[in-house]
Amino acid sequence: MPLKRASRGRTKGGKGSTGVVQCSNCGQTVPKDKAKKVTSKLN
Repeated sequence: MPLKRASRGRTKGGKGSTGVVQCSNCGQTVPKDKAKKVTSKLN
């Protein structure tokens, strides 16, 4: 089967293991390099 993403959705590269962060919405732990970094626009 072909891969959808060569990076598997991560920006890790060859770093080995990365830490985890908690989702602010549901609290699930997600790898730090896979988590979406969301910035909000301030007026």
